[in-house]
Amino acid sequence: MRKESLKVIVFTFVIVTLSFGIVLVTSSVYQKKLIAENTGTLPSLTLSDTRGHIHYTQDLRGDVVLVLFNSTCEHCQAELNDFRQNHDRLEQCKTLFVSTEPLNDIRSFSQLIVMDHFPAFTFCHLSLEESIKNFGTTHYPEIFIYRNHALLKHFTGETNVETIINVLAHSE
Repeated sequence: MRKESLKVIVFTFVIVTLSFGIVLVTSSVYQKKLIAENTGTLPSLTLSDTRGHIHYTQDLRGDVVLVLFNSTCEHCQAELNDFRQNHDRLEQCKTLFVSTEPLNDIRSFSQLIVMDHFPAFTFCHLSLEESIKNFGTTHYPEIFIYRNHALLKHFTGETNVETIINVLAHSE
């Protein structure tokens, strides 16, 4: 009797574990598909910038680089340093650095890294709810490159400016 009970417990454990794994995989695939649909064109976002202005992404034209970041992320800091060093190479496009952090924290960070004065760069706040709705669970940094609202390329993780420039140059 005891041996049979052990077999039932092991069998039940295996079935539950497999079921849980299937649900996780299915959920992940569904979320990736949903995010791909949401970001295939520039999402309609209302962004508050560090200068007190409101930006509507649907009003943007041409090349737009959308950088999702967090000021405490080391990869984000390295990536933004690369943007600062290469700011003149990105003057032809609008670059939006977007964070879900409080606007005062974003402002302080942009001033600390000396990026608050480049005209092509705008630091913005997006609510956590809107970020999750449009981009899902974000792994910072994340970059979306758009031309006339159509997605050219999406990068997850640290991406250098040279790579972004190549995408823009080869998508003519």
